[in-house]
Amino acid sequence: MKDKKILVTGANGFLGSYIVRHLLSQGYIHVLAGCRADSNLEMLTGLEDHVELTELDILDVCRLEELINEVDAVIHAAATVSFEPRIRDTMYKVNVEGTANLVNVCLGKPIIKFVHISSVAALGRLKNHQSIDERIKWATSPFNTHYAISKYMAEQEVWRAFHEGLPVAVINPSLILGAGNWIKGSVNIVDTIHKGVSFFPVGSTGIVDVRDVAKMAGLLLESSISGERFICNGGNISYRDLFSKIAGNLQVQPPAKPLKPWLEALAWRVEAFKNRMIKKPLTVTRETLMTSSKSYTYDASKAKNMLNFEFRDPDSILLDCCNAYQEAKKENRCFGVYK
Repeated sequence: MKDKKILVTGANGFLGSYIVRHLLSQGYIHVLAGCRADSNLEMLTGLEDHVELTELDILDVCRLEELINEVDAVIHAAATVSFEPRIRDTMYKVNVEGTANLVNVCLGKPIIKFVHISSVAALGRLKNHQSIDERIKWATSPFNTHYAISKYMAEQEVWRAFHEGLPVAVINPSLILGAGNWIKGSVNIVDTIHKGVSFFPVGSTGIVDVRDVAKMAGLLLESSISGERFICNGGNISYRDLFSKIAGNLQVQPPAKPLKPWLEALAWRVEAFKNRMIKKPLTVTRETLMTSSKSYTYDASKAKNMLNFEFRDPDSILLDCCNAYQEAKKENRCFGVYK
């Protein structure tokens, strides 16, 4: 398998870059790092001589046809993650149409494995169903964000392709944390807490180390397993504990006040107003506040038992992440990468 040509979509992204690094560490010699033409490549720093950087837009079917002819397997990590209403149409187009394009092209080629990076959000969230595993059935619910819906719809395209003959494995990560771009994405939470916050959301979530998600992608790439999905979750944690542990690692004051419903309503409206005035990307939206006020736990027993997978625990995830953040700050870098 190590001599096969592997395409990683979204290779310049937070998770995609770690998947590339993991494959290289495991001895893969033909890794194609698929990135859009206008991509920021900082997360691939130092890998330029070890991978083949290739221009890829998953909405460009002609380019997909050309590229898939060259590869043996695909790890699909490209996606748009956003909770901003103004980006919603683009997110659906990339996540759903882009995934459909990719699997459709793969169906016509001798692809030996397609590993799809989904999300626990694609499993669905119900008001009275707080413990979630792979057996949960999606249901329409006001607790599903548009991001969740887009990832669910993308998964449906992948499962369709599986039933049409494509060897498929799906990973559903929880909130992915690790050394990355500190001013955007999920790891922005570290920078936000370092700068100081007064309130914490009252819900809970699951967290997972970015290196563990990359490792699982590599395992499933090499495995004969097909037609299965796996929750990828290092542990469940309340947002209060999450914020407090990050603050403790950074030696800053932890938030002490719960974010009550009336404050949530005020917060997202203030952020929306600021966005209209100065066009600043939204960090707080109605959807993010809705999900962070709910408590969900994610059961990764299937991965532990079926793949014999060992996850980093939440304390280790957060300590490593905060240490990497502090190291980046000392070097005046806005991003970090685990060595």
